[in-house]
This record gives sequence, C-alpha cells and structure tokens, in this order.
Amino acid sequence: MTRTIPCTASRRWRAQRALRLHLLPIHIFDGLSGKPILSLLRPGKRPSGEEVAKILRHVIRRIRRHWPRVDILVRGDSHYCSEPALALLERLGCDYIIGFAINSKLLEIAALWREQCDWRRSKFKPTVRRFHQLSYQAREWSRSRKLVARVEATALGTDVRFIVTSLEGRGKTLYEKVFCARGNAENLIKDMKRFTRSDKTACSRWQAN
Repeated sequence: MTRTIPCTASRRWRAQRALRLHLLPIHIFDGLSGKPILSLLRPGKRPSGEEVAKILRHVIRRIRRHWPRVDILVRGDSHYCSEPALALLERLGCDYIIGFAINSKLLEIAALWREQCDWRRSKFKPTVRRFHQLSYQAREWSRSRKLVARVEATALGTDVRFIVTSLEGRGKTLYEKVFCARGNAENLIKDMKRFTRSDKTACSRWQAN
C-alpha cells in the first residue's frame, strides 16, 4: 500500500474583507487505487514534525487494525520530512520516500555534480540529468539516512533536488518512478474539490467547515 500525502490550500473569507483565515488541509490517498484515506482540515501553516507523526500514527494503526501484515510506503513532499515522522515510520516498520529541503551543506556536496552535468550538456544534448546516492545525517536526526540527489543541467542553469528514503534500488528509479508518482495526488485533490466542493469553507464555524 502506497500512501501519498499532499497539501492543498483553502481560503475562507469572513464578513470583514480585511480578515482572512487560511487553511492548509492534509489529504492522504492510496497511491495505487487513488481512494482517499484521510482529509483533515487544519490551520494554514506548515505542520510540525510532532503533528505529522501524530497523524501518521493514527492512520497507520487504523490500517494495521484491519490488515496487520500489509506493507506500507509513505510518500510525500518536504513538509513531512522530520525526525519525529521518520522515526515513527521506522519504528512501525513502514517504508518512506519523502522530499528533503536543500541546505548549505548539501549545496556544497552537490556543487561538483552540478559542474559535471553542466560540462556534459551540449547543443546535441541540451538537458543532462544525473542521480547520486549518499548517507546523510541532518542536524535534528538521530541517525544517518539515505538521500537520493537528482541533478539536472539545462539552458536555464543547473538544479538539484533531494529525497530521503528507506527503499533500496537505483536512484533514477526511486526518484522518477516512485517519488515523482506522487504528482498524481494533485489530480486526486482536484477531483475531490470538484465533486465534493471540499474547498468551499464559507461557514464562520470551524466545525461546520
């Protein structure tokens, strides 16, 4: 079972035009069937690691109550990459592949990779993409974990993205086939908004929305 956790923004206007309440719901979908697992209305701010871990713990326990032996893979963007969430998934025996926000240390590590990609680019090969794997321990992490780097050079310049994962395999496959498949969740969110009008939060009461 693959669970994809995207974020989507919603906005509610009160009677006073100057006052706006932004909401940032969390939606969890089954990555294979596309069926919704959780839709949580919450304040419009980035979720903390403790909040993400609390949500994941609740969802995983409910799934395991009915299917105790099911394999679970959690896929999401960098909003959900934190020590509490990763440690929880490892403790519960779940795999994960999650975006990781770049920092100055990783930029330094990737500098040579970016130069190599840019050097290989030519008019006959305008886009060059390479993948690298490394063991890395962030400041807040309790242990080292595997990162996959996607380095790309185009006419617009060079770019690098990182993901953290517990999965084994080639970096190219993990990034392009497994991680990037989370983009389908955006279509699932659009379908949910269209058919359930879930982005209409016009009531002044939180419970009603």
